[in-house]
Amino acid sequence: MKRLVNRVLQPLSLSRSHYFHSNTNTTNAAPLLIACSRYFSSNSTPKKPHKDINTNTQPQHKQSQPIEEGDEHHDSVERYYEFKTQSLQKYTEQTKQPLYTIDFTPSTTISQFVESYQSLNNGEKREQSDSVSLVGRIVSRREASSKLVFYTIRSNSEDVQIMLTQKQYKGNNPSQIKSEEEFSVMVSTLKKGDIIGVVGFPGKTNLGELSLIPRSIKLLTPCMRPLPVLLVDKEIRYRQRYFDMLVNPEITKAFQIRSKVINYLRSYLLDKGFLEVETPTLSQQVGGANAKPFVTESKALSTQLYLRISPELYLKQLVVGGIDRVFEIGKQFRNEGVDLTHNPEFTTCEFYMANANYETLMEVTEDLLSGMVRHVMGWCKVDVVTEYIDLHKHHHNTQSKASSTHPDPTPIIFEEEQPQIAPQIPDTIDFTPPFNRISFVKKLRELVGDDLPTDLSSYSSVDALLKICRKHSIYVQEPYTPARLLDKLCGHFIEPLCIQPTFIYDYPIALSPLARRSKTDPDITERFELYVGGKELVNAYSELNDPQDQRNRFLSQQQDRGLGDEEAQILDENFCEALEYGLPPTAGWGLGI
Repeated sequence: MKRLVNRVLQPLSLSRSHYFHSNTNTTNAAPLLIACSRYFSSNSTPKKPHKDINTNTQPQHKQSQPIEEGDEHHDSVERYYEFKTQSLQKYTEQTKQPLYTIDFTPSTTISQFVESYQSLNNGEKREQSDSVSLVGRIVSRREASSKLVFYTIRSNSEDVQIMLTQKQYKGNNPSQIKSEEEFSVMVSTLKKGDIIGVVGFPGKTNLGELSLIPRSIKLLTPCMRPLPVLLVDKEIRYRQRYFDMLVNPEITKAFQIRSKVINYLRSYLLDKGFLEVETPTLSQQVGGANAKPFVTESKALSTQLYLRISPELYLKQLVVGGIDRVFEIGKQFRNEGVDLTHNPEFTTCEFYMANANYETLMEVTEDLLSGMVRHVMGWCKVDVVTEYIDLHKHHHNTQSKASSTHPDPTPIIFEEEQPQIAPQIPDTIDFTPPFNRISFVKKLRELVGDDLPTDLSSYSSVDALLKICRKHSIYVQEPYTPARLLDKLCGHFIEPLCIQPTFIYDYPIALSPLARRSKTDPDITERFELYVGGKELVNAYSELNDPQDQRNRFLSQQQDRGLGDEEAQILDENFCEALEYGLPPTAGWGLGI
């Protein structure tokens, strides 16, 4: 089964890059789920800053800009460090103020300050009545004259102006240094990136800009490296994420949205009577998804252990034990390929609901996701950003509530792949229920025609499915199994049709070894996946609770594994034994975050 939207780091707007041309595999449903798992994916931060922050030279392959207009320009970051060190030495000698001090406590936050004093009239100052202290990082500096300097400080994504005037500045210790002298020292020392504590009074400029007018300033933490105006080098941005956040603060919106998504998910499920649990991350058995696990070893137990690829089997055992509604939000680990939208470590939400089926969960999905989008965005529509991506160039695997994908490293045997003609792209994605529905087998037969074999689960169908793939120039990689071939056909023909929220339902049994058979057709299962913008968002199904049928499905997966499919599931006898105690009719649901 395919890996769900893991790990796309962007705000809650669905990019058309999810629809058309890209050289990467993209199986993510970015409109809702913001991932940070790959955000801190590298520890290889260099000891020395990168040369592309150089302010006087034009480095090859780098695009960072000068430090800041008005700041001293230096030939290298090393020279900036030397200059800053000298400047700080003068600062401490003249002001007698220590660096890296912790004896400054703000009286309020920037956001509270703005809320409290935004109503001031233009030119009004609260010099006598109000005293305020704030802490923030300098993000800009504008020198109007030798006696008037404007700074903008930022804290927790909120900005406010500091209007430093020599007339109003009283200093930290008048007995040690005159206020005029300390003012000059502050103006020459404080640079972009420095973290300062400011004590002063609120006021508005004649042009209406809310400001804090300082009586004293303390340099709490100096920034020893220059901050460029722009930072677009991807190598630096992904290896030094803190640096990226300082220069491009808008990316922190992804963290805020992700937090809202997780909090909404948790609150929704708790309100519905679900119990939140934690299941083992390390175990001697691995299952619940088609994925290659990470392997480690316990020295204390002298035992080989696996990092989990899914919590599914543990959660269903809890339902067997009597917890009718249970969920878990946690990390999964899959030892697979890495690309723009996938990471070996990612977060999922899975829940299991007794006395329900996949049709029940379609209604729950519509209610949950439409409410989530409304909670984050204010309404049920998400704007589409115009970029271009080739929809059908994603490569899927099968089976897991919060499932996974990795790129095919060596596409094989077929002629040059023809571009898929994508449908018209709307200006917005509308999450207002009801969502569209497409039957997997019916739609595939409609698009492929009589070439599609009747029995889609047995290996006797492989030749016919390969023939269809060749006919339509669909890349496939060995081993050739019914599950892998069907998944490729779905990715080529059906998924690009799912731009607005769409349920693809009734999957063939070969794609769903943990799902219950359909009451009307034993060759298909009661399973659906929700797609948005051509990307999988949700995977859910009525759970298989027949222990003998489950054993047979595991053994069928073993046949795939014997052909070289390392992601096929392994027989889990402990889980089958748990089913023998009786799993009530249950439906399970998974979402990648």
